Amino acid sequence: MTILGIDIGTSMPSLRVIRYLDQLAEWHGYPKQIRVDNGSEFTSSVFTDWASAHGIYIDYI
Repeated sequence: MTILGIDIGTSMPSLRVIRYLDQLAEWHGYPKQIRVDNGSEFTSSVFTDWASAHGIYIDYI
């Protein structure tokens, strides 16, 4: 497992998560897979549509 960054906060909305992942992708490219919990920021259609658009598989724990 590789950790490329960390963004700490409470009740982070999907758009904030996406913005941070897009920033990381500028340096490292988009991952093939992301492992996340079932939080609302990761199960929203905004996040799942973004992941699908970038060919990212969401692996829910």
